[in-house]
Order: sequence, then structure tokens, then C-alpha cells
Amino acid sequence: SEYSGFEGKLSEDLKIINYENNYIKEKLNLCNYGIGKSKEVDKIFINVRVFYTYGSGQRPSSLINLLYDSFLKQLNVNLTAGEHFRDYIYVSDVADGLIMYAPG
Repeated sequence: SEYSGFEGKLSEDLKIINYENNYIKEKLNLCNYGIGKSKEVDKIFINVRVFYTYGSGQRPSSLINLLYDSFLKQLNVNLTAGEHFRDYIYVSDVADGLIMYAPG
């Protein structure tokens, strides 16, 4: 949805005219802002979007918290048949990885 219906070879320099929603619009605006500022100060800009991160401060209704609380309380959880899957990563592992691979 970020590429607004474009198909085939996609790239970050596509000019999107109609955004499907404000989330997509502002995500791209933030990226473009970072790229512009990095050029002003002659630095590299790396835009990292991490998905399925979990950890302290997560909303109580999240899947990870639901499963954890249900386990502690010995309750059954009503889940789908498992047609979908997600790879979750702990927030401190994300931070460690970003620090490890950040340019000098």
C-alpha cells in the first residue's frame, strides 16, 4: 500500500501522488525529511522500520501480552487456526542490532 498501486520494480524514489492513508503519507514524509537533512549535513541517513517488536511498555491488549497473561492464569485463548504467522523480536535485540550495524 505504501507504493499506491504501483506494480513491478519498486524503488524509494517513486513519486507518489495519492496516498492510501495518512500513515503512509507521513511515513514517506518522515523518510524524505531525513534524507533532506542528511544531505544538508553531509551524513548518511538510514531509515529503519522494525515490525513486530515487543517489550516493556507495549499495550496490554497486544498478542504477546494476551498469551503471557493467559499462560500465567492458566486460561485458554481463542486464536485463529494458525494460517498466519509473525516473527516477533524483543526491543533490546532491535536496539543492539541497530547499534552494532550503525555506521561509524
